[in-house]
Amino acid sequence: MVLGLHYAGQYTAMDSNYTQCAPFNEYGGWNGVDGQLQTPATVPSMGNDAFDHVAGLLSAQLDNDTRWVQLGWYTGLATETEYWYNCTYPLCTWRCCQTMGYYVETVDSQGYTINDYGQALVNTARTSAMIYNASSGCWEAYLTYDGKMSTQDCFEGIYHSGAMFAASEMYDASGTAPGLPTSYFGSSSPNTNAALRLHGGNGWVSWNGSLSSYYTETFDEHSYIPGYTISRLSNCCWDFENYKSA
Repeated sequence: MVLGLHYAGQYTAMDSNYTQCAPFNEYGGWNGVDGQLQTPATVPSMGNDAFDHVAGLLSAQLDNDTRWVQLGWYTGLATETEYWYNCTYPLCTWRCCQTMGYYVETVDSQGYTINDYGQALVNTARTSAMIYNASSGCWEAYLTYDGKMSTQDCFEGIYHSGAMFAASEMYDASGTAPGLPTSYFGSSSPNTNAALRLHGGNGWVSWNGSLSSYYTETFDEHSYIPGYTISRLSNCCWDFENYKSA
């Protein structure tokens, strides 16, 4: 647990036997990630949607995690401020009342920005992508794989690559959130846009346990006693299945 945030996920790593999330062990040589994101079968429960949030996301972590570009689905309060009544664009977005939404979030030299891109229905799969565009010098986020860009971040041109993440996240500010839902990333069909993939100097490669360049690792940031586990479904599809301890 980090400041009330709980995680279960997968990230690109420098070695094959490190199982905690830490910037010094991340491999930051990838310049893109794509794959299918599937929303949960039911809207995740929270202690209080004016304080808490739950999300499933892909992220490009830049400059040792001080800056990033991420996209995914969420419910509850996603913000740099504390409560829904301080929720103002572009520092905050709020999905209340048992609804989920799609979002893109950036943290760069200009500060924090988050945008809501419409309702996310339960048990729905969407293929998304983030990539560094060498021609424009910008990071680009695509919530759908139709060539229509959702967000462009041109303030991080110095960071041409980063460590890639696929993760479930819960912010338990109320102290009563029941736990993370099951999140699905990628597809069991390899070599497709829907499969979880990484982008490097030679193009897209499958993100699996046999990367030709560096490694992939799991992480679990519950404090002290792990509250959830991570299970691999196949080479290109990951199921982060989790259980919160008492």
